[in-house]
Amino acid sequence: MESYASLAKKFYDNEKEFLLENYPGLTLHRLKRELEEYSHGFLDQDEFFKSPFLEGETSPSISFLEKVKKAVPLEYIQGHCYFYNSRYYVTPDVLIPRSETETLVEMAILYLKKRSHKGKLNLLDCCTGSGVVALSILSECDFSLNVVATDIDSKALEVAQRNYYLHQFSIHPESRCSFKQMDKLDGDLEQQDLIVANPPYIKAKEDIDGVHSQTLKYEPKLALFIEDDEYEKWYETFFHQAHQKLKNQGSLLMEGHENHLQALKALALKCGFNEAHVLKDLTGAERFLSLTKE
Repeated sequence: MESYASLAKKFYDNEKEFLLENYPGLTLHRLKRELEEYSHGFLDQDEFFKSPFLEGETSPSISFLEKVKKAVPLEYIQGHCYFYNSRYYVTPDVLIPRSETETLVEMAILYLKKRSHKGKLNLLDCCTGSGVVALSILSECDFSLNVVATDIDSKALEVAQRNYYLHQFSIHPESRCSFKQMDKLDGDLEQQDLIVANPPYIKAKEDIDGVHSQTLKYEPKLALFIEDDEYEKWYETFFHQAHQKLKNQGSLLMEGHENHLQALKALALKCGFNEAHVLKDLTGAERFLSLTKE
């Protein structure tokens, strides 16, 4: 009977070049751990320990490795990801959360904590996807928040609502979170203290060479791309809507493409924002835009 360790090592040695190209940073140790976790999810405890590797094409182990050979992201294979110290449900209907987005969460938490003495604050998470940004903020704030999470895609909102169900007990008991389907901020919303957003920010043609092939094949294009000739208009509309939905002294924090944030900063100032700053991520790349309405 072949063990998970030997099965993973054989696969890793045979497919090492492919794995390095499609799963950057994937180690043999992690591959073994992912294989065990996936297989364990299909077997009851007694069956798992009696037969760590089930032979045959329909076995969980073989199914997992066949998906890896197709370069399916590990998060989609497992059906979950880890983000900001918590585990979240994900499907191909939502983007896989990236580590750099954790900085957006940290900035939002700091902003809200500085203003928590003002009473219950309104937070809007635009383009929420899996909901990890809104839910991470809610889980880390030990004071009440009124949160609305929006997305244009109803399937993405279903994922976000499931994650809310899974994480609701880690949230302050007086906080509230609702979900609304809408394009950008084109809907009936209260005035907000803070808007956070991780919108599509890749130009479909100009930026395409910088997008990993795995992302192109498997992640939702609606959450990634804007056509080049629509890019400026998309953000002009978004900034105007955000400005209207913010209270005086309110702010918008958003993630963006390093090649376009300076231009978006200038555009936001034309759309009524009084203060705009481009901020860097932990790698030193320009990654975020902070806007304030006065």
